[in-house]
Amino acid sequence: VTIPAQPDKVVCKRFAQNPLPLFLEGPIRHMKTIENIDERRDVYTRAKNSNMYDKPLKMFTLSESLASMGSDVGRMVAFSPGWLENQSVWLHMSYKFYLELLRGGLYDEFFTEIATGLVPFMDSEVYGRSPLEAASFIVSSAFPDKKMHGQGMLARLSGSTAEFLSMWAIMMGGDKPFSLNPTTGALQLTLSPVIPGWLFPEDGVVSFTFLGSIKVSYVNPSRIDTWKTSAVSVVVVDKLGGTHTTEGGVLGEEAALQVRSLAVDSITVSYA
Repeated sequence: VTIPAQPDKVVCKRFAQNPLPLFLEGPIRHMKTIENIDERRDVYTRAKNSNMYDKPLKMFTLSESLASMGSDVGRMVAFSPGWLENQSVWLHMSYKFYLELLRGGLYDEFFTEIATGLVPFMDSEVYGRSPLEAASFIVSSAFPDKKMHGQGMLARLSGSTAEFLSMWAIMMGGDKPFSLNPTTGALQLTLSPVIPGWLFPEDGVVSFTFLGSIKVSYVNPSRIDTWKTSAVSVVVVDKLGGTHTTEGGVLGEEAALQVRSLAVDSITVSYA
């Protein structure tokens, strides 16, 4: 067998770096790797103080201006600024950013941003679609036609919906409802919602369906941000009508197994 001669290696003698404008995906991926909450908050602050933040809309765009970029960066520069992949509010990406704020424990920052950045809180007259329907992108303030700023374009039910459901799950049940007791190793259930006081109605009760069939109600008469307080009791009603009350917010192994096996009708978590 004759082995062909190997070509000479290419030796790079010079390299010139040409940084791209900021893209929102950068801080999103960065925050996934940071464990310190102050460092995560710094990344958030830098992103908000950058030109990725659309101040009139109070939303995050996909990137900063791409005006300085040539066509070698791809098709994104073929679109008008503020449209599609060129500096628009790409909902899937902005929702990813909000999700990382929530996962990272930046709750005040998260609820500040979603009050203007999540579709349910947008002005439907400006958005131009049902608040129950996500869009592919929102026309940002960089677009030449001011009349279109804030409008949602192209129905989208995939990426942004998945991120929204992840946010909803953490808000309603906490990041890890089921866990193992660090001392005994037994299964336990701790519902740790992340719900601000302003999302509670006047009666102070918010309910949702857990694991597809169990009604969970949070009774918060003072309408305190739930991450700033602790549950005083949990009442579990099983399928046979039996009631089990636990002081505090942690359900032990027996109740946790009942919940996980769907042998429970309802759970009521009460706050002071």
